[in-house]
Amino acid sequence: RTLTLPSAPAVLNSAQLEAQLVRYDLFDRRRNPSSNGAANGYRQQVVGDVAMVSDSATQLLWQKRPASTDQYTFPAAAAHIEALNRERFGGYDDWRLPTAAEAASLLEPEPVAERYLDAVFTGGNFIWTTDLAVVGERAWIIYFYDGYAASEPFDFNASVRAVRSLR
Repeated sequence: RTLTLPSAPAVLNSAQLEAQLVRYDLFDRRRNPSSNGAANGYRQQVVGDVAMVSDSATQLLWQKRPASTDQYTFPAAAAHIEALNRERFGGYDDWRLPTAAEAASLLEPEPVAERYLDAVFTGGNFIWTTDLAVVGERAWIIYFYDGYAASEPFDFNASVRAVRSLR
């Protein structure tokens, strides 16, 4: 079964984010703890020298690990995505930050090696999403160590795990 998640950036308050998590049955330790999470169909692949993970359930292609160990402010995260697209990272030029729902689809309902993230992924313990919070200059982040989403100010530093659609 294919899970079609929102892919366009949105401005979400906490209740709207919770509604998305419940609507798509995505796990979040605070907002939807009874969920079993997305029934992901992960498959590792390598394009050139870039390791990626495709998900047959969501039809998304993810970086296996963030392109670098650096963490970025929200504006720098957007610039980093632009740089990936300019260099045609993995042979593609349509990488983007995931929406909160897309990033939450990676959350596992039980920790795997201390993170609520499948072991197929490496690095990136908390990642920016493209979705903005209603209050101030804040965007949503998915915390894989904690298993939930939280909004953080634009000057917060988080990892970037780029995604692209396989559709």
